[in-house]
Amino acid sequence: MRPRLSAILSIGSCLLVIAVLSATTPDPATRLRTYADASVGEWASTREFDLRVTEVAHGRVVQPADDYRDPLHSQAGYLVVSVDARSRSQQNLILTTIELSTRDGRTIHPREEFVGQALPTVAPGFTGIGQYVFEIPDERLADARLIVGPPANAFAWYDVAARVDLGIDEPLSITATPIVITESRSVVTR
Repeated sequence: MRPRLSAILSIGSCLLVIAVLSATTPDPATRLRTYADASVGEWASTREFDLRVTEVAHGRVVQPADDYRDPLHSQAGYLVVSVDARSRSQQNLILTTIELSTRDGRTIHPREEFVGQALPTVAPGFTGIGQYVFEIPDERLADARLIVGPPANAFAWYDVAARVDLGIDEPLSITATPIVITESRSVVTR
């Protein structure tokens, strides 16, 4: 009789563990993300990385530096966001989740033509410098926020993302000359 009671208790314990895990594990389809908030010029610090937006420019024409292609024109307009990022861990930092969140709930991703200007892989002890180019209509610029992270190797629903208020609460002036997009680079962190 004792072996039977032991088997029933073992099965009951396993079912209890499964029930607890099912109730406490988040659904990967939902985002339970928290944010490290900052404004332009301030560092947003997460467990894995620090991020700072250094400049925001708005124009109708962008031109990659050292590129022989014609400038790209847009009726909607380009928002160019310059960023610095530092790794806070002992591993290389690869930021793959980059998006612009608008007041009306839309998510806008960077233009693919400018991948070479985005943040490079950042090794510990270095600061990555890059730019992201978004094509966005003027009427959606107000209250736009840049959301970055977490790194590709982190659990997205457990980690913190950087959210930077771009400080656009009134129409930005449109740069008349092409906005020059520079190549990304890394520098030694001091």
